Amino acid sequence: TAGDQTSSKCWEHSRVAFPLAHHCFSRSIAPLPSCVSSASKDAPKAIGPYSQAIIAGDTVYVSGCLGLDPVTMQFPTPRDVGAETKMVMRNMSAELEAAGASLQSVAKCTILLSDMAHFLAVNEVYASFFGEHRPARSTFAVREL
Repeated sequence: TAGDQTSSKCWEHSRVAFPLAHHCFSRSIAPLPSCVSSASKDAPKAIGPYSQAIIAGDTVYVSGCLGLDPVTMQFPTPRDVGAETKMVMRNMSAELEAAGASLQSVAKCTILLSDMAHFLAVNEVYASFFGEHRPARSTFAVREL
């Protein structure tokens, strides 16, 4: 059909010029679902201009979780990678549950480590929380968190 030819032509041009692709596809994009902020009292409050989680349609987007105790807003002492990872996973679980989801419904995780030397300790705790469920995952070492 003519619509299919237009879509195909736009796709070919999108490799050359993004504005053309944006123009061609802007007419066929469905409206975005409304976004609803979600928060759990069992996870640390957002410490900036963001939400703990956003529910958009049937999808829950969870903000990055830190190993902060939700009551004291402090990291566990002494600083221990395993203890911080457990707190991260508890916080993420609380945020997911507040949004009507669970760790078993997670499709993708991104883990940011201050040092790749922490990978094995983090991985052990991570596996204990997810059990047999295996979401897609990316793990990166970053210079500063």
